[in-house]
Amino acid sequence: MLEDLSFDLRYAIRAWLRAPAFAVTAILTIAFGIGANTAIFSLLDALLLRPLPVQDPYRLVRIGSLEGNGMTVPVPGPLLDDLRKDPLIEGVCGLQTPVSNITLKGATFPAGTHALTSDCYRTLGIHAAIGRLLAASDDIPNSPRVAVLSFAFWRDKFAGNPNVLGQTIRIEGEPFTIVGVTEPGFRGLLLGFPPSVSFPISKMGGDPSRASVFYWADVLARLKPGVSPQMVRAKLASEWRRLLDSSLPARFRDAQRAEILSQPVLVTSGANGLDYSLRNRFRQPLAGLLAISALVLLVACMNVANLVLARGMERRREIAVRLALGAKRGRIARQLIAESVLLILGGFGAALLLGSVCDHLLLNALSMFYTDLWIDAGLNLRVLAFTAGSALVALLLFGVLPAWQSSDIDSAAALKTASRSVSGGRAPTRRLLISGQVALTMVLILGASLFIETLRNLRREPLGFETHAILDAQLTPLPGGVLKGPAASAYLTLLLDRVRKIPGVDDASLSTFFPLLTLPYPEDVRRLDAPDRPVLQASAQFVSDGFLRTLRIPLLEGRDFRRTGDSQKTAIVSQTLARRLFPEGSALGRHIRFGSETETLNLEIVGVARDARLDDPRGKQLSFLYLNLWERPLGGNWGNLQVRSSAPEAQVVAAVRAELQKGGHQYTFQIRSLAAQHERSLLQEKLLAALGTSFGVLGLALAAVGLFGLLSFFVATRQGEIGLRMALGAERRYICWLVIREAGILVGTGVLIGLPLCYFVGRGLAGLVHGIAPVPVVSLLFSSAILLLVAATATLVPVYRASSVDPVIALRHE
Repeated sequence: MLEDLSFDLRYAIRAWLRAPAFAVTAILTIAFGIGANTAIFSLLDALLLRPLPVQDPYRLVRIGSLEGNGMTVPVPGPLLDDLRKDPLIEGVCGLQTPVSNITLKGATFPAGTHALTSDCYRTLGIHAAIGRLLAASDDIPNSPRVAVLSFAFWRDKFAGNPNVLGQTIRIEGEPFTIVGVTEPGFRGLLLGFPPSVSFPISKMGGDPSRASVFYWADVLARLKPGVSPQMVRAKLASEWRRLLDSSLPARFRDAQRAEILSQPVLVTSGANGLDYSLRNRFRQPLAGLLAISALVLLVACMNVANLVLARGMERRREIAVRLALGAKRGRIARQLIAESVLLILGGFGAALLLGSVCDHLLLNALSMFYTDLWIDAGLNLRVLAFTAGSALVALLLFGVLPAWQSSDIDSAAALKTASRSVSGGRAPTRRLLISGQVALTMVLILGASLFIETLRNLRREPLGFETHAILDAQLTPLPGGVLKGPAASAYLTLLLDRVRKIPGVDDASLSTFFPLLTLPYPEDVRRLDAPDRPVLQASAQFVSDGFLRTLRIPLLEGRDFRRTGDSQKTAIVSQTLARRLFPEGSALGRHIRFGSETETLNLEIVGVARDARLDDPRGKQLSFLYLNLWERPLGGNWGNLQVRSSAPEAQVVAAVRAELQKGGHQYTFQIRSLAAQHERSLLQEKLLAALGTSFGVLGLALAAVGLFGLLSFFVATRQGEIGLRMALGAERRYICWLVIREAGILVGTGVLIGLPLCYFVGRGLAGLVHGIAPVPVVSLLFSSAILLLVAATATLVPVYRASSVDPVIALRHE
């Protein structure tokens, strides 16, 4: 058996060395088909499937409360002690993932950090590369402030110096002593954003001298062997309200406490760590792209199958002779399969390289939107298994079946036939493959056109506010620069007035969010005069006076916010929210309650603004609530400064940074124009349009090559017939018509098959497209037109060759 296998492989190598152009074409076609699938799947794997690099990650669960908007929210810190006593749980890790100011060697910069309970690393099974990790003694009041560096941060900022232990690093202006470095493989618990430094959660923003420090924490718990998440959920469900009630401090009262206690427990898998936006945003697009890339692979397999069948027709004489000399059909089929296996191996290696390059490009595109994004989309066993599975499918589609058909030859008839006119051009399998390619290519072109049309629609979609000539500066307090109460109001008032006096600045405002970047979670909104009415959901943000004016959002009724303090909290509502809350009349002067925070339990509506898509340009939810920033000035320490100007952007950026430096309380590490942010917010649609177009062009090229090859083979195998027809008086236009008719039948059949496929695919892509009709007639017509144009181009050369046949030469050869 081994000897036969060795012979078959040597035979296959010699066969491809005799036809290098054919081999390279087939390998590249396979590489593009499999590589497209590998690139999308490896990114999908990194975002959705890849577990944390910790000990036994599938025994980790995330425990939290379920909010009405479907989000998992953190739990009170004291509740973690109750979870540690649970007999079903082996270990508990409480954490927060803030972006903190790090001061190192005199320079201050923002960096992702982890605030952890002392048992986190032990629960996860993480070890130290040098030094030690957090210990129980680090959570004791008055204990020294200690920090653990990530391996990457230690390598980049300290050049991997082992003498880093005992050195001091400042976090939010407070000194922390470095006690250890985590192992190289651990990149934190938050997907996409690895921490630079970890420190005890009890030291985050609290006074270490206090007997106890209250905090909220996300929770990852390790289950004991044999315990399922369902068992933990069932046990906690009956006592969750009691656990929450005993964990909340007395300052949580009335409606706020009641709302927290009403939230049920949620226990989900923690194997993949924490994520706040990436998975929800890219799960559906990546799944759609994976389905589209599967069509590309199918088109590639059909193309290579056509090539293999054409090569089999050219070798029918050789195969017939071998059959006549006693060769078994199975042996010949096996040798032909060996040739396909070599193609697959070459395509497999090229696909891995191509997929890696594509993933690198995709991650670079993502990093333009997400600052400091890091995702490991490299090869692992799942990606290799998926790529190998794709290669196996390709082998079955273009290797086994064509090889078996090529070996099915009547040797006597083949040897008796001296002509090349062996009806190869009418081979039904090849015709069916070409029509299938045309149908699938039509689907790919439709998908690309839908994605492009979606991107175009979103760019034209009115946002309800202007983005031109508006800069947004993200404000971060300097270490020790957080202000409270009257001091915060005085500082922010002075800052806003100074910025408005910068030459070229037309207006300026403050807010607690970055339009088109921050995704606020909707919360409950109730009418105080009608508590029995259905509860609505809306998003809200704190803004200063002048915010609507700066972004050119018209105020339809009422007035803007005032800076003077007032016991009555105020709000401005969007037009849609006002209509939903008070369908019977004006909303001005009415009172509402938003969420459960003390500051928003009684809000008087002082204005109604026109609807604006401030958080998501594709969003259909237009209910929005503007809250008065001056009534919660602490929120202005972290937030954004919007500046409308007519001066050059660089000049305004420099002036804003200078004003912040003069103030001495805040700095900005990022200033973007709203126009640029609008483009960044369309990242999902840009990726879909770019990849969809790439797949469509690739499928179109493969279909054109397949059609060209079949028509060329059609002409080549019927040269004798064409010569005879011309000798008997047939005109060249009639000969041309033979080829054109063949092309028309192939393409027309493909279009007829593709139309219903396009309809169902269009319905399936409904969740990924925006502003597209349920039946995209224009896109269907566009796809058909592009396909017919390419098909006509692919037909030109075969038609010319057919019309140029010399009947004398053709008959002499016959």
